[in-house]
Amino acid sequence: MKRIIQLIGFWIVLLLCSCTKDDNLSINSEGQKFTISLMPQAQYLNGEGSLSKSTTVTLDRYIMEVYSDNACTVPVNVFGNTNHKEQTTADFTMMLDASKGYTCLFWADNQSSSVYDVSDLRSVKLKSGQINTEAFYLKYAINSTASTRNVMLQRAVAKVVLKDNLGAIGGRTVNLKYTQASAFSVLDGTTSSPIAVDRNVTTLSSLANQEFASFYMFAGSTATNFKLTANYDNTGSIDINTIPIQANKCTNVAGSYATRYAIGDQFPKTGTAIGVVYSVVDNGIHGKILSLDEKRNVTCAQGVNYALAKTSGNKVWRLTNIDELESMYCALKKIKQQTWDVAHQYPADNTPLVASYDIRTSLSSLSGAPFSETDQMGYTIQYWSSSNSNDPYLPGFFIVDFSTGYIDCYEDGFVMNVRFVTDF
Repeated sequence: MKRIIQLIGFWIVLLLCSCTKDDNLSINSEGQKFTISLMPQAQYLNGEGSLSKSTTVTLDRYIMEVYSDNACTVPVNVFGNTNHKEQTTADFTMMLDASKGYTCLFWADNQSSSVYDVSDLRSVKLKSGQINTEAFYLKYAINSTASTRNVMLQRAVAKVVLKDNLGAIGGRTVNLKYTQASAFSVLDGTTSSPIAVDRNVTTLSSLANQEFASFYMFAGSTATNFKLTANYDNTGSIDINTIPIQANKCTNVAGSYATRYAIGDQFPKTGTAIGVVYSVVDNGIHGKILSLDEKRNVTCAQGVNYALAKTSGNKVWRLTNIDELESMYCALKKIKQQTWDVAHQYPADNTPLVASYDIRTSLSSLSGAPFSETDQMGYTIQYWSSSNSNDPYLPGFFIVDFSTGYIDCYEDGFVMNVRFVTDF
């Protein structure tokens, strides 16, 4: 019997020893109660890194993991049978052995369960096809008996703010291409797993040098650089090299995001010209182009066919409508753009502008066909346009006398001069 008792004691000792080697340590109910309250870092460093801007932060998801070692290799199951807990509140309560030290990893974000994979805080992953949102993290050691802790979380992302030097129209599209990290380690605050991003963002309405778009990226505590390719409203791509990013830093990327044109500019500004700009909108980002060529003494049908066959600059060309002829006339006469006075059939205000644009000079410098106001016999040449279905007052085909501004309406088949236009 004594031998049996000795064997039982031996197995109990062996069992206890094996429990101390278990990688998933547990805390019994006799431990000390600890409460940790989390709050996010509210200040963003600006582009120069010397000032701070207070930012309202809203978070609704908090994650905590507990380990027994600084390298976070040995999890401690303080939340039932797991060391990992997700909740919607910022206060974590657990039972710990006050005589031991622990390492905690924290993560917090806002409605980002579809954005971030937080199943292991040692490597938080950006889910496939998702875009970074605001996120915070911290590695925190517990090595004292203080039962209540207030902990400040640090940002795991940088914010990149785009600003145009002339401002932006709201609701437009900017295509952005760049490479960014897709994983973040709460263990050491580093990023990894670079991926290529190609996405569209919608612009905010902005004044000069104000934010028109922004986005977040995983970033570490040490500054790194990335390259951004931006295409504003399909006006052409620009490359912005060596943009610095750093966690909790707001980097402003300011400049001209689109080529802008003024009336009289050749289009495009570089390379082979296909026409002259005669009307602009959106601070010169968009507008209308006048062809370098014209056709004379053609019928309506012939004019339409010439326009359909024109492919300069891979653009879709068309005959002018009456509104476009009005704009063209105003540009040629250097008077302010206006709506025709239909009752008198001439521009209501012929006051010359101080503006220096000169379409005639531009056409001449590009070897384009000049506007003719008289033919070889001295007769007035009138320019013909397609019909404008939006103007019931003049339902047919229109002509404009560029010497007087007179408008009239004719039926199909009238022989006239035509110019071609397209949009940019």
